[in-house]
Amino acid sequence: MWRSITTIIMVLLALAGRSEAQGSSHTDEEAVRSNADAWMAAWNNGDAHAIAQLVTEDYEVVWPDGTHIKGREAYEKGLASNSHVGRQHPL
Repeated sequence: MWRSITTIIMVLLALAGRSEAQGSSHTDEEAVRSNADAWMAAWNNGDAHAIAQLVTEDYEVVWPDGTHIKGREAYEKGLASNSHVGRQHPL
């Protein structure tokens, strides 16, 4: 399960860090950290809706168990049914 959580965090960090300019800047780093902090807070509070708002409408993921999730709404439903959401994340 922690592997899927780590994967989700990595995807969120990648989404937050997108920049038109090559290289990184202080602003990019702040955006990544802010998005990761928001994700962790939402996870720890069991707020599937807040987590889902951090991804794009056309978000897709295949979870380690093979479940294919397509779209923000489906992602939110998947998170809401996950018994680990709301448990204190170890990171």
